[in-house]
Amino acid sequence: MMGMAAAGMQAPLAARVLDVRSEDLTSSSRKWGVVSGLAPSLRRTTTGRLNFASSIAGTPLNLGDRARVSPGCAGIRASSRAPLSLRAAVATDEPVTLSQTYSLEDGSKLEVFAMGSTDQSRAHVVLELHGGPLVNAELIAHWGAIRRGTSGWTLPGLQPDGTRPYKNRALQSPFTKVGDRLKLKIEVVDAEYSAVEFTLKDDATNAWFKCHGTNFHVDIPKSRARVDPATIVIPEELVRVQAFLRWERNGKQHYSQEKEKEEYELARLDLQKEVAGGATMQALEERLLGGGSIFRRSDDRQQQQQQQQPPPPPPQRQQQQQQQQQQQQQPPVEPIPNDLIAIQAYVRWERAGKPQYDEQKQQEEFVEAKRELEEEVRRGTSVLDIRKRLTGGSEATAPPPPPPRPQPSVWKIERKQWGYDDLISKAGRKGRKGHGDGAAVAEAPAAAAAAPAAADAAAAADSLELAAQIIAGAGLGEVLLKKYYRLNEKKLLVMLMECDGELKLRVASDYPEPLVLHWGLSKGRSRSWQTPPPGIAGSSTRFERACETEFTQGFAGEPSLQSLQLDLAGVEQELPGMPFVVRAGECWFKDYGRDFFLSLNRIDYQQPKDVGDGRGVAKAVLDEIADLESEAEKSLMHRFNLGTQVLDKAKSQGDLGLAAVFVWFRYMASRQLVWNKNYNVKPREISVAQDRFTTVLEEIFRSSPSLRELTRMIMMTVGRGGQGDVGQRIRDEILVIQSKNQCKGGMMEEWHQKLHNNTSPDDVVICQALIDYLNSDFNIDVYWRTLNSNGVTHERLLSYDRPICSEPRFVASQKEGLLRDLGHYMKSLKAVHSGADLESAIATCMGYKQGARADFMKSIEIHPINGLSGNLPNLLQFVLEHVEDRQVVNLVEGLVEARRELRPTLLRHGQERLKDLVFLDLALDSTARTAIERGMGDAKNAGEIMYLVTLLVENLCLSIDDNEELVFCLKEWRHVLDSMNQDNQWALRAKAVLDRTRLILQGKAEQQLALFQPAAVYLGARVGVEQWAVDIFTEEVIRAGSAAALSQLLNRLDPQIRQAADLGSWQVISPADVRGWVEVVDELAEVQERTYERPTVLVARRVKGEEEIPAGVVALLTPDMPDVLSHVSVRARNCKVCFATCFDPQLLDSIRALQGKSTRCAPNTSGSEVVVSEIDPSSCLEEMEQQQTWQGRLLVFTSRGSSSLGDTPSPRVNSHQNWWEPSRAT
Repeated sequence: MMGMAAAGMQAPLAARVLDVRSEDLTSSSRKWGVVSGLAPSLRRTTTGRLNFASSIAGTPLNLGDRARVSPGCAGIRASSRAPLSLRAAVATDEPVTLSQTYSLEDGSKLEVFAMGSTDQSRAHVVLELHGGPLVNAELIAHWGAIRRGTSGWTLPGLQPDGTRPYKNRALQSPFTKVGDRLKLKIEVVDAEYSAVEFTLKDDATNAWFKCHGTNFHVDIPKSRARVDPATIVIPEELVRVQAFLRWERNGKQHYSQEKEKEEYELARLDLQKEVAGGATMQALEERLLGGGSIFRRSDDRQQQQQQQQPPPPPPQRQQQQQQQQQQQQQPPVEPIPNDLIAIQAYVRWERAGKPQYDEQKQQEEFVEAKRELEEEVRRGTSVLDIRKRLTGGSEATAPPPPPPRPQPSVWKIERKQWGYDDLISKAGRKGRKGHGDGAAVAEAPAAAAAAPAAADAAAAADSLELAAQIIAGAGLGEVLLKKYYRLNEKKLLVMLMECDGELKLRVASDYPEPLVLHWGLSKGRSRSWQTPPPGIAGSSTRFERACETEFTQGFAGEPSLQSLQLDLAGVEQELPGMPFVVRAGECWFKDYGRDFFLSLNRIDYQQPKDVGDGRGVAKAVLDEIADLESEAEKSLMHRFNLGTQVLDKAKSQGDLGLAAVFVWFRYMASRQLVWNKNYNVKPREISVAQDRFTTVLEEIFRSSPSLRELTRMIMMTVGRGGQGDVGQRIRDEILVIQSKNQCKGGMMEEWHQKLHNNTSPDDVVICQALIDYLNSDFNIDVYWRTLNSNGVTHERLLSYDRPICSEPRFVASQKEGLLRDLGHYMKSLKAVHSGADLESAIATCMGYKQGARADFMKSIEIHPINGLSGNLPNLLQFVLEHVEDRQVVNLVEGLVEARRELRPTLLRHGQERLKDLVFLDLALDSTARTAIERGMGDAKNAGEIMYLVTLLVENLCLSIDDNEELVFCLKEWRHVLDSMNQDNQWALRAKAVLDRTRLILQGKAEQQLALFQPAAVYLGARVGVEQWAVDIFTEEVIRAGSAAALSQLLNRLDPQIRQAADLGSWQVISPADVRGWVEVVDELAEVQERTYERPTVLVARRVKGEEEIPAGVVALLTPDMPDVLSHVSVRARNCKVCFATCFDPQLLDSIRALQGKSTRCAPNTSGSEVVVSEIDPSSCLEEMEQQQTWQGRLLVFTSRGSSSLGDTPSPRVNSHQNWWEPSRAT
């Protein structure tokens, strides 16, 4: 028989074309090969058909033996196993059943069953789909039947419910949702038809699914005599599980005892019919008891190995048989209702601590719960008493809570033993162009400098510019703003000046016709018009909400110009904004279709210091960026195209040049620059420009290893973009959503207009806000909370060229469809705008397909990237399954392991689609950081925290250049962690590597401060970024990276290590030798706005890390411990304020006892402790002489009421040293 089987199966059923692959052999082949000894012959034709031919073996098969056909193998291998029932193996002339399983592209499984006719039933084909997103789709089968001897489709008269004809050439029948499956049964007349062909269609998205690019083809088996299912004996264990599954599918109803018995027998009949149809007992066991899962966890594999071990020796086998006989001899018990078993299973689950059970474990718990109740009945307890105990005496109880959701297939990854050499990157900053010793300035080439010089000469010859220079130099006040606007081919000059504390506005133009200024005032930047007060308007003509002031001839002695002057004294307090337009006769001039707007807030015009010479920056690149900004603000398409243009020059300037581009796009990403200004652009044009920009960055990453870290940082500020239909779907898909869900007015129409003309990353936030609004049952507060928390305020919605003024208003009938469609739409938005989004980045690298959702929309297919590690897909799947876990250790392990697997591909020469891999790496890095921030509080002891530290250090090594020192720290962290239980000195070693790691983080922060902040200050002044955003630029960059999360972990670990090592009493964050009078406060936040009139040593019980250091404070001592990258720590180091944490309560009390006395705070010789001693008050005179200097220094910080990174030079820094250069003393 083995030879015959091997000869009969010449071709395996393995096929994988387009979106479908064959996985399993036909169940009929398994039935005939296993039970009756038939050797099936299977062959795949070129049309994708499954043909079946069988021959009956002459010798009957021994019922005690089984033969299993391995999927994909051309042979049958025998196995010996005692049958569960002799009658279960009776499978003589019954109807032939064919089955086939296909995997669709979204992970769904399609099972096709074909049954020949019998005396009691027609031939039929059953389609079942489960296990993927398509289960929730509006799925239909597009099908027809084939008559014997023909090849064309015909339309049978017998059709499933809901079937509709399609152009009289095919039928379209909807699937029915049954439990977690979609099912469709097609009945045919066996004698008339030989086969059924079909394709699948998602009616909602118009996506089609085929087999090998052709139709699915199912041959209808010939009829045979049927075996009576009632003669087949099914083990009771299987019947119980099947009954439970039927109860679940029926909605967990409350059954009477008669109904429970009826359902129990129906479950038995289901299984009997299944065996009669060709299924084996082994297949039933695998399906119902979980033994046949393809994706087994390690414990399942161990169980399988135990099952495959040789049978036990005779004594053990006899003992097992005795136990089985004892169980069979136990008296029968009254049947236990399924609802009571479910409640008992829930009680067991609660007792166990509510763990997460997989499906197999849930079934085991159900069986154990039933066994416990049966034992209770045998001891004399009635079922009624059990019901009273479990339900509190109520006959009609609420259904038990749903069982816990199944656990992911893998719980913990096995990390490889990676080496350290392949992790080291020595591409440091040393010797890079434009940033050598002495902070050399990156000068522009001579040719590039000639153009600005020529432009300046032309500007000097301009009469309007000459007049402006005369006014500025005439001593009439300080010029806060000088700005030009276009009036056709002429110019409009606006000069805002401050004279004796009052604002004056001068407006001039070289326009040849008489002009009129139509103006008003507004609150803030809302641009809402209000009538100016009479004292301000003067002789102007007043209207309902505006004034008109005529220009007079002459400006600064030039009669060809016309001008006007307005005195705006005091208006900036109540109405700090001025909208205006200009009229020449009946011709109106606006700012690209919008009103001109002038801020009257003096703070907006405070110029940052050390801007003029542009030292420490790529000045030529920043000047070019500033000159291009007026063009870049038209649309994101313009900005990305101009960014591509600037990158070539920036790359030639080394890290300073790329730092300039990073600052530019970081300002853009943080909404400090205008994204769109009166310019309509299609989404696909933005997507293509974005794709072009990131492609240039990809080439820089590939060819310049020393610039990879900066390139990654720039890519973090932009989306991926894409060619062709990737961006166009944003424009088209919103039309489909509106049409399908009948929401063509109100907020959805306003959003639609914005999407069509100016899509931006804000649309991702708006889409998420709508989804949250729907999920909250239309709670409008949730909608606004999502928007505001992501920086999209009501004012920003109104500021779009196509403003969104309305709130969403939906009805309950729209909820389900909108949630489904907006969820799909979010993928399209993220594909363009969210390069570092985890799910989008994984899908892009692993490949995905989006079907067409309307006739005018094309499908999109992204192929997987070649050359990836074979372990990476499983790691990424693990990450997606666990990304929301509260216990983050396993998640972070998976993220870091995925980055290690990805690293060789990132660094491979000539790797295709490199930028997609960089975006994936950025997404994994960002997810690791947020996971640590979310779950670091769960790590309590030193060992747990140190393990997280090793993971985060390794993650940081994968993100930065010049990481050799950090890799050495990683190696030492692991050594300390391994030696905790063997080495008594582990705490000292841990403290040493902790301090070393801290020094690396501080050095990295100072490096970024020196690289980015001068460029942020210079460019911010040139393009008009608000001062608070300039001040905190680099601090926000630092705190948004993985280094900040690592610093917080080290901060939590330090006290435990100190206690274990019995170390000193101080942690010095900023060493400085200072003198002052002691002042004791409870919290630093309470006095951060205060100005101390004399040098003060402040002792604060609580320092959170986000506060300002008050003006006049020279030392800050606290028992609290903010991390070294917190705002107050950075501020203390920049301003040379002595800042230290004291861990000794008695020592701190002795310092508090010096309240009001003059003291000296100085670090000891090693710098590890602070020595506080009382001194003579006269010794503080030196500090008093410097009071004005440092008081002015710190007043700037506190008066703004926002964080900054040190705008002014420290009085202790040498005069030749720029403020942003790290002090050698530090």
